[in-house]
Amino acid sequence: MRRILTIAAFALAVLFGTGLQADAQVKLKAPVTPRVTSQPKPALIIPPSVAVNRALRMVPNGTPLNVTLRGDKYFVKVKVNNKVRVVPIDATGYAP
Repeated sequence: MRRILTIAAFALAVLFGTGLQADAQVKLKAPVTPRVTSQPKPALIIPPSVAVNRALRMVPNGTPLNVTLRGDKYFVKVKVNNKVRVVPIDATGYAP
């Protein structure tokens, strides 16, 4: 008799224990990873030498020092009167 009561008490404890525990648990959804879409690189229509020529037209009496490409713009460093200016030039060729 004692054995049956022990088993019944254990079964009730398990039933009530899991019922309370299941209510207290927080159900988390799996994080949704965003889709990474690669953006197409802009078509470079003009070479760096054309960017230098355009920068020299914008800054008279200038001497070109450096040309770097960042994104869709060329940045031309031009020395004028012992000062260095950075002139942005659109690399796609649409804007001056």
